[in-house]
Amino acid sequence: MQALLLTGLLLALSPDSVIQALEHKLQGIQDYTCTLESYERLGDKEIQRTYAYQYLRPGWVKMVITAGDSKGARLAYNPELGKVRAAKGGILGAIKISVSPENKRVRSLRGGRVDQSGWPEVFREFRRMLSEADTAWARDSAGLWIVEMQGVKAEQPDVARVRVLVNAADTLLVGYDEYDAQGTLVHRVRYRNVRLNTGLTKEDFHL
Repeated sequence: MQALLLTGLLLALSPDSVIQALEHKLQGIQDYTCTLESYERLGDKEIQRTYAYQYLRPGWVKMVITAGDSKGARLAYNPELGKVRAAKGGILGAIKISVSPENKRVRSLRGGRVDQSGWPEVFREFRRMLSEADTAWARDSAGLWIVEMQGVKAEQPDVARVRVLVNAADTLLVGYDEYDAQGTLVHRVRYRNVRLNTGLTKEDFHL
C-alpha cells in the first residue's frame, strides 16, 4: 500500500491524506515567493503568462507579469484595505488604479482574483471540491502525488475535472490542472523556484 508520512503518522495515500499534507505544510509558512506559470482558456481565447509572485500572511499578494500577455503589468493586494493596486507595463506604468479585487480590470481571463490566489485560499478550494466531487483518487508517479477529482463543483461552471500535483519529497504544491467535461484543458498553474519564509514584510508589497 502506498503511504505518506505526516507528523509521525503513516497515512495511506488517498486524496484526503494528500490535501492534509498540503494543509500541514502550510502551517509552517509565513511567506513565500515563486515563479507562477499560468495558462487559461475561455471559449476560443487563450492566455499564457508568467508571474513573479509574492505572498505574506494574512493575505498580502504581489504579482508582476514577467512573460506573456500584458508583460510588465503589476498587481498588489492589501488585505487591510481590501483593495488591489494595479499598473500596466511600459510607459503607462506610472498610472496606478486602486479597485476592489472583484473588479474585472484586475481579474484573470477566467475570473481569477488576486486575493484568492495564495495557497491558503487555493488549498481551501481543493478541500471544498474534494468534499463535493463525485469521485476522487490518488496515485504516486515519479516522485509526485497526484490527486484526481472528477465531477467537481468548481467556481467556474465549465470545470468538470481537477488534477492536483504535489512534490512527494517536500509536500509542496507543484501545480494543478482544470479540465472541462470534454477533457479540454481550461486552466493550468505551475509553481517553480519556490522559496519559503524569506522574511517578506508589508513594505515589499508596494507597487
